[in-house]
Amino acid sequence: MSIKAMGNIGSEKLYVSENAYNFAKSQNFEKTGKNELLMDLSSKFSNLKIGIGTQPGVQGHGNVAISPRILQKMANDPAEREKYEALLYDLNELKPITHDWFGGKIVASGFIINDDGSVCGAKKIDEVLLSISNVITTQIEPNAIDVVKTELEIHDGLPVIVINVKKGISPLYCIKKYGFSSTGCMIRIGSSCREMSESQINERYKLRFFDDDLIVSSPINLKSLSFFTLKNSYLEMGYKLNDDTFESNLKLVNNNGEYNVMAELLSDNNRYSLIFVKFNGLNKASISQRSDYGNKSIIFGYKQLMNRIAAENICISN
Repeated sequence: MSIKAMGNIGSEKLYVSENAYNFAKSQNFEKTGKNELLMDLSSKFSNLKIGIGTQPGVQGHGNVAISPRILQKMANDPAEREKYEALLYDLNELKPITHDWFGGKIVASGFIINDDGSVCGAKKIDEVLLSISNVITTQIEPNAIDVVKTELEIHDGLPVIVINVKKGISPLYCIKKYGFSSTGCMIRIGSSCREMSESQINERYKLRFFDDDLIVSSPINLKSLSFFTLKNSYLEMGYKLNDDTFESNLKLVNNNGEYNVMAELLSDNNRYSLIFVKFNGLNKASISQRSDYGNKSIIFGYKQLMNRIAAENICISN
């Protein structure tokens, strides 16, 4: 993408993207009050959290603090406003979050437009990193220190705080002071965070105790399992399992990443018997038939066993 010069900010030349340049030039700016200007900027640049001051916010990304002096110049001078709106346009278009099924990488972004018009990020990196670490360790329940890591990277000579978020072990986390309520439990939808509904919280809260079940926590000594029967069963119900994530999503591996007993039961080949026995007479002294429907996915074996029982359940009348 080409860049355009938008004049000077202090002694430095301001360069913006061609889209930002065209956006700013298409606007019809007039003098206005600071409060009205701030409201207008917030509505135009919805990805930014714009405030007045010389320190950006520390929550999430897109934090922008504009010096009161610069905000007043923008309100009074349409030419100044044009320059800074072009700059804000580019900041608004930044894509700081990448994520996949296993977690994500959040670049916590904050920008300051100083009294002299210069733009910088957080001034006290160590304090910001400490603040983030304190939030992770003291304000999240259960403790998320093992799944959230902060690091400092240098991009184009500038320090950038990066927060790496892995997929959590617990199915439900909350803001500690609000507890497991709608206010305390958030869910990410796209690039926004929404409060979870009561039913969503209840379902996930129940899963917190699921890992204590031996069928989930007990590892097996098999390293490779296939799940074609399981996948086909989901397809028959109209669902397609993601090959990269279904094992963890369906709790087929324990917290150490090892296959568990439930995984073996649902795999295409297992070591468990599912035996049907038919006896002669009214006691178990004599067996007439014995069939083993095990050593295969318990889903398929169970279906075969139920079909056999249905076939044996016949009505005879005299």
